[in-house]
Amino acid sequence: MPDAGYTPIFEIWKGGENITANFNNRATSIQVDLASGGGAADTCAITVDDRDWLIATPQVADALEVYLGYKEVGLAKIGVFQIDRVVFAGPPKTISIHGTGASFSGDIKSMVTQNFEKKNFGDIVKELLKGTDYSANIDSALSSIQFPYMNVAGQSPMAAIESLANTYGGILKINDGKVTIAKRDGNSTASGQNMGSFVLNPTHFAEWSVEHLNRHQFDKVTASWRDPDTNTEKTESAETKSSGFLNANGESAGGDQTFKIKNLFQSKELAQAAATAKQAELDDMAGQGNFRLVQGDPWIRDSVRLVLTGFRTGIDGRYTTDLVRHVYTKEGALQTFIVTKPPNTGDTASDSDIQGSITVPDGSVAGAALPPSGPDGQPAAQGQYGPGI
Repeated sequence: MPDAGYTPIFEIWKGGENITANFNNRATSIQVDLASGGGAADTCAITVDDRDWLIATPQVADALEVYLGYKEVGLAKIGVFQIDRVVFAGPPKTISIHGTGASFSGDIKSMVTQNFEKKNFGDIVKELLKGTDYSANIDSALSSIQFPYMNVAGQSPMAAIESLANTYGGILKINDGKVTIAKRDGNSTASGQNMGSFVLNPTHFAEWSVEHLNRHQFDKVTASWRDPDTNTEKTESAETKSSGFLNANGESAGGDQTFKIKNLFQSKELAQAAATAKQAELDDMAGQGNFRLVQGDPWIRDSVRLVLTGFRTGIDGRYTTDLVRHVYTKEGALQTFIVTKPPNTGDTASDSDIQGSITVPDGSVAGAALPPSGPDGQPAAQGQYGPGI
C-alpha cells in the first residue's frame, strides 16, 4: 500500500535520457544503500519483472542515475551507479541489476611510486589522481595539512589516498567520478557547506534502537613527533569530544586512559592531526543508532545530521547518519532504514543544535519542509550529497 498521504515515485536516467518508462510497471524493487565513506561504496539493486522477455538487455558498465521521491513532494537525486552485475533468473522471470557508486578502473588501481616534498594533503591527492579521470573535492582544513616529505611505493593511488584520509581524519567517498574527502569530526561537507540537519521526533519513527558502549576507556589520544630544531621527541594530544552516556551523577561513564599512536610523525601539525583523527575514530565506537522511519524519506542520506527531540535522556541528541537504505517496492511502498554514529550528547538536544536545522512537521518528510529550488517547485534537496549540499 502507498504511504499514507504520499505516492512513492522514481525516475531512472541513462546518458542524459529519462528511461523510467522502461521500468514502470516492471520494477518490482529498488534498493539503494548510501554509505558515509570509510571504504564502503554506495550501491543500488534493481529487480525487474521479465515475464515476457521484452525488456532491453541491461549492459554492464552503463551508468544509471536514480531518483526517489513522492508525487506530492518531488524527487531527490540519490546518486549515479555504474552497473557491475546483471543476473537473469527464473522462474519467475526476473532481471537483477546491481550498480555501485564507486567504480575503480584504469590507472586509479595501478601500482605507483611517487615522492612528494613540501606538499600539502590536497596537492598530494590531486597529483595521485592525475590521469585517472577522477576529480577531487577535499575539506579545506584537511587539504592544507603540510607534509615535509611523503613516499608512495607499491600502492595504488586509491589505496594511498585512503590511507592518508584514515590517518589524518578524513572520510573518503567515491561517486560519479569524484573523490570526496570530508572531515571526520567536522560539521560541514568537503565543499565547506554546512552539513544538512533535520529535527525529528518520535512521530517520525516506526522503530528505534540506540546503543551506548564502553568507549574502550580512552578519553585521550597522543601522537609524537621529532622537533628538528632540538632533536627531541615531543607529544601532541586530542581529548574526546563525546560526552558518552551520562551516569546517574551526570558524569561521563567513559574512562580516563590514553591511547598512544606508535608512529613518529614528521611535524607537530601531522602529529596533532593524527591524534585528533584517532580520537574521533574512538568516539565513533561509543555506540550507534538504528532507526526505521514511518515515511520513507529519500532526502535523508549518508552524512546528514539528525537532531532527535521528544524522546528521553540517552536517545535525545545529535546523530550523524552513517548508512542509509531506501527501499522502493512495486506495491507502492517506500521505506528508509538508518544506521547512525553514536549520539554526540548524552543528554537532550540543545537549542543551538536545533537552531539552523530544518524541523520536519509531524507526518511529513524532509523534502516537504525544504524551500523550492526553482520555478518547477521541486524541493531544494536534489543535490547528490544531500540537502543544501
